[in-house]
Amino acid sequence: MAMEAFKQAQDRWCERLISDEDLCDAVALVGPERHRVPFIRAHLATLSEPLKAALYGDFREGHTGELILEDVTVDAFDVMIRSAYHLEPKLTPLRALHAFTAARLYMIDDLEK
Repeated sequence: MAMEAFKQAQDRWCERLISDEDLCDAVALVGPERHRVPFIRAHLATLSEPLKAALYGDFREGHTGELILEDVTVDAFDVMIRSAYHLEPKLTPLRALHAFTAARLYMIDDLEK
């Protein structure tokens, strides 16, 4: 029982990491409408080498802290972030399809599988 309570606390802490803008150090501009989604760069960078290169390399995103993802839906980005934080990705058929497309685009092999 104590382990389950601790796991629930860990989940709450991770949920806070994706919802508390004060803890975020970058923003994604998602979809063609460029919906602003704050996030922590390090966690997203762990998903794939292309994202790591964009966020920590010599690309514009590494310097501005803005990651433009026009070809990614808000739902797909949410699945990506939740996956990076080891949180339930809240998949529905549509969210899974969007996440699959984003995973292929950014070479997130484990998410694609």
